[in-house]
Amino acid sequence: MNVSDSELIALAEEYVIDSHFQMGVTIYVWEEWDDPLDDTTARTESGYAPPQDCDHYSWFLVESCEIDRSLVTEEHEETSYLVEVNCRIITDDGRSSEGDLEDNEPEEKGEEEERTVYVWIEIEDGKLIVVDSEE
Repeated sequence: MNVSDSELIALAEEYVIDSHFQMGVTIYVWEEWDDPLDDTTARTESGYAPPQDCDHYSWFLVESCEIDRSLVTEEHEETSYLVEVNCRIITDDGRSSEGDLEDNEPEEKGEEEERTVYVWIEIEDGKLIVVDSEE
């Protein structure tokens, strides 16, 4: 399947705006200490709500996301691709205190941040799909 850079970039940018930095959705982040590797380390978990037994967590809400630049940085045998998406986001964030949000007010409101998101795209059954992303 012959794929153009513009097709890959359009899919990656759409994914970043619609899924990775989904505007208006609060994301919660907490530490998970169940230690399946038995190496005394915690894992950082995230989701749309913290676990019921989680007293300490952070949260953030994406207010806006603007794409600055995108480019295809890797191609593997014409079946998988890596697209780098540089963007600017504005977020609100805060922390819990004994399970409740502190004053329900963000710690820093409207701070703009530059982020780079790496989006992996593969061809499956003749269609382009996003299989992973990370910052």
